[in-house]
Amino acid sequence: MKKIILLPALMLFTVCLFAQQSNTPIHVDPMLYEVLTESQINDLRANNPAQLVRENCNLVSYCYLAMKMTEEEGTYKMKGDLKNYVKSGKSCDYQKIIARGCINRYDFNLEQDPYKQNVYPLGNTGAYIIVLSKAQFDRNLEAYLQMYGLK
Repeated sequence: MKKIILLPALMLFTVCLFAQQSNTPIHVDPMLYEVLTESQINDLRANNPAQLVRENCNLVSYCYLAMKMTEEEGTYKMKGDLKNYVKSGKSCDYQKIIARGCINRYDFNLEQDPYKQNVYPLGNTGAYIIVLSKAQFDRNLEAYLQMYGLK
């Protein structure tokens, strides 16, 4: 009787163990190639996949483009126009940003609040770049790491 109970328990344990180890290849956003070289990305993929996931998450989950404000007043902090936060040597073309649907956050000096979203309007286009709060971003990062079995 013990063997009958022990076998399914052992099988369940083995399945759970393998479920924790993900062989899912890490999808790298093409924008990451604007920040890191292909050899740096390949090195991270081979030697430090958790750091590669962190770098990728920094690009795809730090901020997003919104065409209108849907957040309630008080849940965000309105910042100045996005063009005021462009790093030296970089450009800020609102129409290109809107057409692309996102920005490379490394081209801007965008602040992240611990608890509220920061909102940067794109001139008078009606579009906004919304930077997630640190708490939201950390939850997203944890989910990315878990998705690839790295946490």
